[in-house]
Amino acid sequence: MKTDNATAVLVAKTTPGAEIAARLGLRPQRPLVVVMGGAAKLAPDDRARLERHIHEGLAPAMLRTGAAVIDGGTDSGIMGMLNAALAGLGFPGPYVGVAPAGVTSLPGEHDEHAYPFGGHHTHIVQVEGQAFGEERRPLFALAEFLSAGQRSLGVLANGGSGAEKEVLENVRQGREVVLLRGSGRLADELAEAIDTPHQARPAIHQMAALGRLTPFDLRNPPLFLQEFLLRKLGA
Repeated sequence: MKTDNATAVLVAKTTPGAEIAARLGLRPQRPLVVVMGGAAKLAPDDRARLERHIHEGLAPAMLRTGAAVIDGGTDSGIMGMLNAALAGLGFPGPYVGVAPAGVTSLPGEHDEHAYPFGGHHTHIVQVEGQAFGEERRPLFALAEFLSAGQRSLGVLANGGSGAEKEVLENVRQGREVVLLRGSGRLADELAEAIDTPHQARPAIHQMAALGRLTPFDLRNPPLFLQEFLLRKLGA
């Protein structure tokens, strides 16, 4: 299916990553970045700082490395910030949004009860399901396929209990996760657990002890984040 700007497919929760990629016309040929989390419960100044780092740090790094990007698809929170930032840069993609079909609407559709996909995605994967979280298995199946033989990185901003599962899946696939410290909630909790593990709650302590989690402090300038990501992705 073609929307105005994107190739869109509907898949089952058990669809293999290779099949999803084939239907999208994608293959492993570039670095991959998986962006997770949200922007909930942030003070206005902290939200503005996070948005500045997305626009001036994360998005330019994706453009400069020619990376493929996968996120949760909806035009809200961290995904909405990233969508706007990549659109402003004219990012050519691949930029893949993955979300449940039952709670989302495609670009050009108007459903006041659904979450719209961001308008700058070049590829959209709607997963059969009625609740957020049901997209996780095919999202990471696609990520695992597209990252084969390529440099790959996860980026976590903020995030709640669902993001805990996503961080663990990134680690299971051998993918380092950059924690945007200062973005709140899970990202901050994990960053603090790395510094002071004895103070963390047990589940967070166990996650931090797995390794492959690297904090980046948003008190640093956005350009530092851009250069940090470029080094991680080998640019």
